[in-house]
Amino acid sequence: MAKAEKPDYESIKTNCIKKSVVSDTVIDKWLLEYSAEKNKLDKLFHKNVRKHKKHFGDFDYELLQAMCAQYMYHCIFKEKGKIKSYLNHTEVKELPQSEYQYLVDLSKYPSRFVFCVISERPAPDFYVMIDIISGKEHLVYSPGITSISKERPRILSWFIQLQFNGECYQTFGPLNYYNGILPSDIWYIASYITNEDNKTDIDTEIQDDPFPFLALLNYAEMPLVMHKDNIIESCITEIELDDVSLLKPLNEQFEFKTNGEVTRYTLPEWKDFPHYARLYHDSEEGILTLVTQTRLSFKKYAEIMRASGIHIEDLPVEKLTAIAQVVLNDMLGDFTVDEYEDLFEKEGKINDGFEFDDDDDDDDFDFDFDDDYYDEEDGMELLNEFMNEIILLVNSDKRIPLKAVADSHGIKMEDAMNVIKMLESSLGKKIKFE
Repeated sequence: MAKAEKPDYESIKTNCIKKSVVSDTVIDKWLLEYSAEKNKLDKLFHKNVRKHKKHFGDFDYELLQAMCAQYMYHCIFKEKGKIKSYLNHTEVKELPQSEYQYLVDLSKYPSRFVFCVISERPAPDFYVMIDIISGKEHLVYSPGITSISKERPRILSWFIQLQFNGECYQTFGPLNYYNGILPSDIWYIASYITNEDNKTDIDTEIQDDPFPFLALLNYAEMPLVMHKDNIIESCITEIELDDVSLLKPLNEQFEFKTNGEVTRYTLPEWKDFPHYARLYHDSEEGILTLVTQTRLSFKKYAEIMRASGIHIEDLPVEKLTAIAQVVLNDMLGDFTVDEYEDLFEKEGKINDGFEFDDDDDDDDFDFDFDDDYYDEEDGMELLNEFMNEIILLVNSDKRIPLKAVADSHGIKMEDAMNVIKMLESSLGKKIKFE
């Protein structure tokens, strides 16, 4: 078989630059305004922003304008978009031939919003990007991705708008990136938001209503939460258990508690931070559910279960990082990956990592509440919210603006410093703050 000829990247780049110049002239400076006049696509964007006000409220004017242009472009060039009818409009036909032909060429390839990861950089400003939902590879020319990647080398995933130009893909509008959201998170988030589990249906929902996914830009800078070498992520596998006698060896090795039809199994060395590993047996449903917050503890439990004759793989069926759980909580409300946790005392809640308790007997940290500053119940809630934000920021290379974060949660600096000391002790690392 003949070896595939290497693409002429310089030639493709020259073509991309030429097309970008035409795009700026005919689309940015004319077609978007035309679509606003004809179909009020700009007003449609702002209507959707108001619908999702909770998630778009912190975006500045310039960013919203760029998003508006991107959305209008998408409405025009997506599959079954406005471009097919526009090409028959007199005003469009009167464009210079080269500009009209450019629009005709673009109309052959629908624009798409895509969640993707970079798999290869074959030439400067060129990227082989894998669509996380479909699994397809795209050759993308994007100096913008190059610029952002230089400033933020730890980006894990992207949400961008792609348009094929006949040779490769180019981007249009803001390039949304995520420092702490893994590809496995993207699939999980997209399936929950769309309420679909088929990749074609998920993609269709994204193209029809990209706003919930554009809103994920709120979480762009949140880092991947780590403890030493362990990613803090919920690892979940659910299996059917036909033979309950296989649980007998577990009863001898594990600590266990029962509430109704559900028994929780834990190992002392794996049940606390950062692992929070627990195995549930629902006797009514005949289901075993393993939930941990590190892959290391998941593998350990899986090994013990296999030794008891229970078939389970080392890799979890579902994985979800701490950031992704924050996203789904914000988007959907009271979200949990552990449906059984409320049956037992709150040890290691998935989204908390730590939790203050007003009955805490730990004498190392003093959280006596000033009744004149905040009442005890509210103080506990405020401290937990403050601490969760600090945990999300703790792996950032930048120093944490401690006073600003404390003020935003209504926490006294004395209490904020106690939280830092406690986290440093538990995490085994110094936390950088200013």
